[in-house]
Amino acid sequence: MSEDPNAGAASGSSGANTGYAVVGTLMSGIVVWGGIGWLLDRWFDTVMFAALGVVMGAVLGIYLVMVKYAQLPPSRDSRETEGRRQ
Repeated sequence: MSEDPNAGAASGSSGANTGYAVVGTLMSGIVVWGGIGWLLDRWFDTVMFAALGVVMGAVLGIYLVMVKYAQLPPSRDSRETEGRRQ
């Protein structure tokens, strides 16, 4: 009964780990930046920074997900060029 709970993650069978990481990144961006906006609202006695923080957190979260997980396949031209070099 000493199975490794991360054994399935190494094989990459379902991609659920990547999905959870994407959702976690988006949620944490919204919560962190929304919280910073809420604190600024409390400090300056305004009502706009929380909404701006939530939007900024969502945008930055999407950006981070795209940078980390969106890998474009190599183009056809680059594969042909690599073949000629060898």
